[in-house]
Amino acid sequence: KIQAILDNCAEIRSYHRLRTRLSGQTRHIDVHIVVAGEWLVVEAHRVADGLENRISQDLHPAEVVIHVDPYDDSSEDLKRPL
Repeated sequence: KIQAILDNCAEIRSYHRLRTRLSGQTRHIDVHIVVAGEWLVVEAHRVADGLENRISQDLHPAEVVIHVDPYDDSSEDLKRPL
């Protein structure tokens, strides 16, 4: 379900380091998203906050932390066709 949410977010180029664990009834989710390198910080955080809220709601109760990485075309593992 998390991967589907991330895969359907047209604003991110890719994601990596998706980690989840369950503690009691609460899911803890941590993921890095890759956004356009020229974005302002406010743009990247708007997308990250939206994804955190969506994942938290869909997998309630969940604690979600999203890290934002700028796109770097020299890193092949971060590429995803647009």
